[in-house]
Amino acid sequence: ESRVLKTTTNYIKNPGFTRGYESFWTYTNDSAGASVTIDSSKYSLTKNSVKVTKNASNTGRVNAVQTISNLPAGTYTLSAYINTNGAEIPCGFKHT
Repeated sequence: ESRVLKTTTNYIKNPGFTRGYESFWTYTNDSAGASVTIDSSKYSLTKNSVKVTKNASNTGRVNAVQTISNLPAGTYTLSAYINTNGAEIPCGFKHT
């Protein structure tokens, strides 16, 4: 079946982390010993990804957050490539 492709707008700033992450993303961390770094060895569509490292025995959370304001009314699709190395990782978004 053929589908019509249409132009889309990506409202996320720096989605591929090509300009680091500090300017566009906020990270919250209640997990002792966790770190967030840019990783250029594993990526999908761009040359960088964000690497979150955390001790498996620590149950705290590390969150990557970007606030997007003034979105037009409509339906949106959020997608991501996630490499978990076999770990179970909850992933989601929050609408406020």
